[in-house]
Amino acid sequence: MPYLYGVKTCLNNVNVCIPEVPGVEPVAKERLHITVLYVGSNRPRGVAEKVSSKLRLIKPFKIVIGPEIELLPSISKPKALALMVTKGVNKLSTIRSAILSVLQEHNIRIEDRFIHNFNPHLTIGLVRAKLDPVSAEELLSEIKSQLRGIRIEVTIDKVDLVDSSGGIYKVIETYQLGD
Repeated sequence: MPYLYGVKTCLNNVNVCIPEVPGVEPVAKERLHITVLYVGSNRPRGVAEKVSSKLRLIKPFKIVIGPEIELLPSISKPKALALMVTKGVNKLSTIRSAILSVLQEHNIRIEDRFIHNFNPHLTIGLVRAKLDPVSAEELLSEIKSQLRGIRIEVTIDKVDLVDSSGGIYKVIETYQLGD
């Protein structure tokens, strides 16, 4: 999953300690991010200035991550443990739409499988065990009770283009939001 636009540098001071749960591997701090738009294997080129000018029209804002916790993509096929963005989703959608419009204008192919289902979240754990739906529900219930009330407020004042090759999330470009 090489290239994505997302919120990464804004999360540098976020600490999330997930409880030790068999079958769930915590996500390393340097990999924490919120995907705004997954682009795919081809790096978007020739659009940085246009993306930057569109994003400067959007003022910085706050989001809230948590307390809602989900197994994604579904309870029947859990792959990730995620804290959901519960406040600021519309603003993140505005950023997503702005970037998407620039990429489409430049005929850049988008490989986002969830293009019509934006569900912003912070992945905090990877589910490594094979779980049936009942076991997944039990796991989710246990984690929810241990993380009860978790609420992280983050100011979004920039968006990053990230190369996630080899599981290393490297910021390639950073776009400031407006004042």
